[in-house]
Amino acid sequence: MYRVDMRQIKLKPWNDAISDVLKFGFSDESISNLIHQLASLLDSKISTLILFYKSNKPYWPLKRQMSEREWKSLSLPYRDGAYLLDPFYHLSKNGSEGVFSLQDIVPDNFNETQFYHIFYEKIAVHDEMCAIFQLSEDVSAIVSVCRVDTEKNYEAWAFNSFFSCFSILETVIKKWWSIKQQYPLSEATSLGPRLDDALENFGASLLTPREREVARLSLEGHSVKAQALKLRLSTETVKGYKKNIYQKLDITSQAELFNLFIDSLKTYNPENSLDPLSGYL
Repeated sequence: MYRVDMRQIKLKPWNDAISDVLKFGFSDESISNLIHQLASLLDSKISTLILFYKSNKPYWPLKRQMSEREWKSLSLPYRDGAYLLDPFYHLSKNGSEGVFSLQDIVPDNFNETQFYHIFYEKIAVHDEMCAIFQLSEDVSAIVSVCRVDTEKNYEAWAFNSFFSCFSILETVIKKWWSIKQQYPLSEATSLGPRLDDALENFGASLLTPREREVARLSLEGHSVKAQALKLRLSTETVKGYKKNIYQKLDITSQAELFNLFIDSLKTYNPENSLDPLSGYL
């Protein structure tokens, strides 16, 4: 008698999905099914494909194939600018490729940020892994899988399985993208002004360069101790900068700093000023 390996049984739908891509072409439906089967293989309930552009806001090419919960997990504040604080976005922007686990890349105080509370804790996302692909000089893609409604982080076998699937997924996504380029891009990819520089220049009209660094690191989820190490300052000096930031921006907490950043992006026009606060306050 042969022993049944449940992981091999779960691998069959993934293999079938690859077969369907090869048989029926690199359609949105076949790509969506492939990502869905990958999520199932990794015991994940939420999965999505996001395109990050250097000149535009993020775009979800498979939105029609996403479940309501998957789409709600990427709420309007994320699409309108909060993605700038997404650690996976930073990796993709810096040219990284490969498979990455949330726990391995986030700053030490990330779980205390408003970004974490809104886009992870509030919708019961417990852990996330992403595969990152560089599609061109201006466009990168991530395939994200998330575990929700559970206290289980991704195990080593899950990460290794995702890593094992990366080369196939990369070939499929890049081929799908090359086909997509033969057609005009949807207007959905051209929403609003360029936001790339918004985080770096947040508060430039009111804060000193060092205060801006502290504000950015705080928004990204670095603790006071971690900021001090990065900036080669004492913790007391960093605390002093944070106090000055709060006074100048008329806020009293980290949550208010996050909300001010997100709200300022609604009126942000980099052609008028690189500082989002210039047209807001």
